[in-house]
Amino acid sequence: MATRAAWTPTLLAVDDDPGMRLLAEAAFDKEGYAVLLASSGEEALELLRGQHVDVILLDLLMPGMDGFETCTRIKADPELAQVPIIVLTGLDDVDAVEEAYAAGAWDFTAKPINWPILKHRVRYALRASRAFAGERQAARLSRTIDNSHSEVITYELETGRLLSANRSALKNLGFSEAELVDMPFFSIAHGPSGSNLAAELAQLPDRGQVNASLTLLRRDGTRYPAEGIFLFSGEEQPYVVIGILQDVSERRRVEAELHRLAHYDELTQLPNRRLLNEHVRGALARAARSGSRCAICLLDLDGFKRVNDTLGHSAGDRLLQEVAERLTGVVRAYDVVARDAGEEAPHLSQLARFGGDEFFLLVTDFADETAPSRVASRVLQEVAMPYEIGGANLTITGSLGIALYPDDGRTLDELMMRADTAMYRAKQNGKNNYAYYTPESGANTVARLELETELRAAISEGQLVLHYQPQLDDQLREVVGVEALVRWLHPVHGLRAPGSFIPIAEETGLILPIGDFVLKEALRQLDEWRPLLGDHFKMSVNVSALQLRQDGFQARIRELLQRFQSRNDCLVLEITESALMTHAASRLQWLEELKAVGVQIAIDDFGTGYSSLSYLTRFPIDFLKVDQSFVADLERGSEGAAVTRAVFRMAQELGIRIIAEGVESERQLQLLRAMGRCTVQGWLVSKARPPAELLDFVLDYRRKGPSPDAE
Repeated sequence: MATRAAWTPTLLAVDDDPGMRLLAEAAFDKEGYAVLLASSGEEALELLRGQHVDVILLDLLMPGMDGFETCTRIKADPELAQVPIIVLTGLDDVDAVEEAYAAGAWDFTAKPINWPILKHRVRYALRASRAFAGERQAARLSRTIDNSHSEVITYELETGRLLSANRSALKNLGFSEAELVDMPFFSIAHGPSGSNLAAELAQLPDRGQVNASLTLLRRDGTRYPAEGIFLFSGEEQPYVVIGILQDVSERRRVEAELHRLAHYDELTQLPNRRLLNEHVRGALARAARSGSRCAICLLDLDGFKRVNDTLGHSAGDRLLQEVAERLTGVVRAYDVVARDAGEEAPHLSQLARFGGDEFFLLVTDFADETAPSRVASRVLQEVAMPYEIGGANLTITGSLGIALYPDDGRTLDELMMRADTAMYRAKQNGKNNYAYYTPESGANTVARLELETELRAAISEGQLVLHYQPQLDDQLREVVGVEALVRWLHPVHGLRAPGSFIPIAEETGLILPIGDFVLKEALRQLDEWRPLLGDHFKMSVNVSALQLRQDGFQARIRELLQRFQSRNDCLVLEITESALMTHAASRLQWLEELKAVGVQIAIDDFGTGYSSLSYLTRFPIDFLKVDQSFVADLERGSEGAAVTRAVFRMAQELGIRIIAEGVESERQLQLLRAMGRCTVQGWLVSKARPPAELLDFVLDYRRKGPSPDAE
């Protein structure tokens, strides 16, 4: 026996915007609809002449025949009069919506479209439309109504007396049929707040049908929302109204949940960027009308990534939640704090999580110029209080930028950009403070963005080159290695030293591709020099703190060493003391894995950080690089000289070799020799040179030996 094919509803989407037509087709095709598309009212009418359609989505604003006229013409056709039309409009004019209903529209939804909700509306329109068509079949009318999942209620138009209710209505309302019949319909049905449902339904004789939202009262006193269509039946006296309704409690719950997900941050439950945009634009419009001022405050947590790296992302999430709770407390309590000080309190009208570890506050309606500063100070004070996260005590600070309306901008986008600029300035000024936007800070930010853009291009276009500074073994009087130093061969400004671009590379993460380039190019160059300089010539490469945290770094080292066939112990990785001592326990494992590969390790800038000697004795260290600031102090007999002597003695005890960098005078060299054997690096030996010059320098040094005055 053949099975009957499932019914496939046909939907016609009429919109002059091709993007909207494609979105409608994608949305409803997935729901099992056959979707027809029309770009104008004229094309829609032509399609409807030869095609059955179950529901129509109709844009109101179209060139030529607009949606109002199209709707009127469709409803004038007896064959199409009962097809539900849902109008789509960007208009927020109530009169326009009423005009659409007067033209015969079934329902409306506003642009931008909330597609999940529109799908619900289309389904409900189809259900109500099919119920209406079914009730016109007299033979099946009673059975259809009684068994319908929709709630069907009839009452007398003139008296409002209830005549009947189907099973769904009786079940949901909690009444028996005997209890319900003869009750006043408007004793259990109420329109939305501020509306007059009775007056609206009194128009049925003229309109034939009315779409309505209402609240129904159950027998136990609880209420539930309903939506549906009321139809006028004038075939008999007294006149009868048929209400085909749908309990939309679940739909409203889903809509509320969708709204929450769309407008609130899931982690902190604060408004998100979308809701922020809606509220703040309204606040700025009110400020423009009243001539008042607003302050946009953008807060960024200092060093938040360290929390994630150290304690894990769950701890980071918990920290963000606690920061959000504290900021909420500032917003709620600020009026009291201000009144205690005998001052007018600013109104904090909006708090939101802007994204990541950034939070947003809007200060409005303040007359006192210092109000934003006081808010900022209170926020930073609250954020900096200690936290207990997962049994660990930690402290974090924040940097906050402030932009003023209308002084610094008149749109939300302008103000957000300038608050971000001010926040960056606060970080540059030492963090844990706030800064106002100034034109100078804006110019610096523009310059920084331009530099970042140019640097990205430099990486991709091969503008980075390496120069090499010789390292001289003072006892052997031999160049034993070089340090690879990156330079930027700028097409306009020429050769740029690393100090002009490495700091921004570290801030933006560009240090990772730069670091990989330096490592790869240095090993390639070492492999090229090997036949001339020998198998033991060393190549020192700086490693950034960000590279230390990069997954797969050790694997990359192994890959490059295998590719370029250099002795593994010829590669020396220079790591700053401060980077090494941050999370020292995990760094120990990291170093041991690298040592297993065979590379050598040097601690750079030694003496400038905060080393723990207990860790230093456990680290597999090959070299300590004495910072050039201590070398410069040798001739002055200052404390720096004492530190250098202590480093030499400690290194000798631990079997660690010394590299002294920044050696620029014969006197410095003599003082270093008196302390013990070391490798020296600096302008006294040679500046950093391009590859060809460096090769000539080393080969010439080997032929001639050290100059007599270097003895």
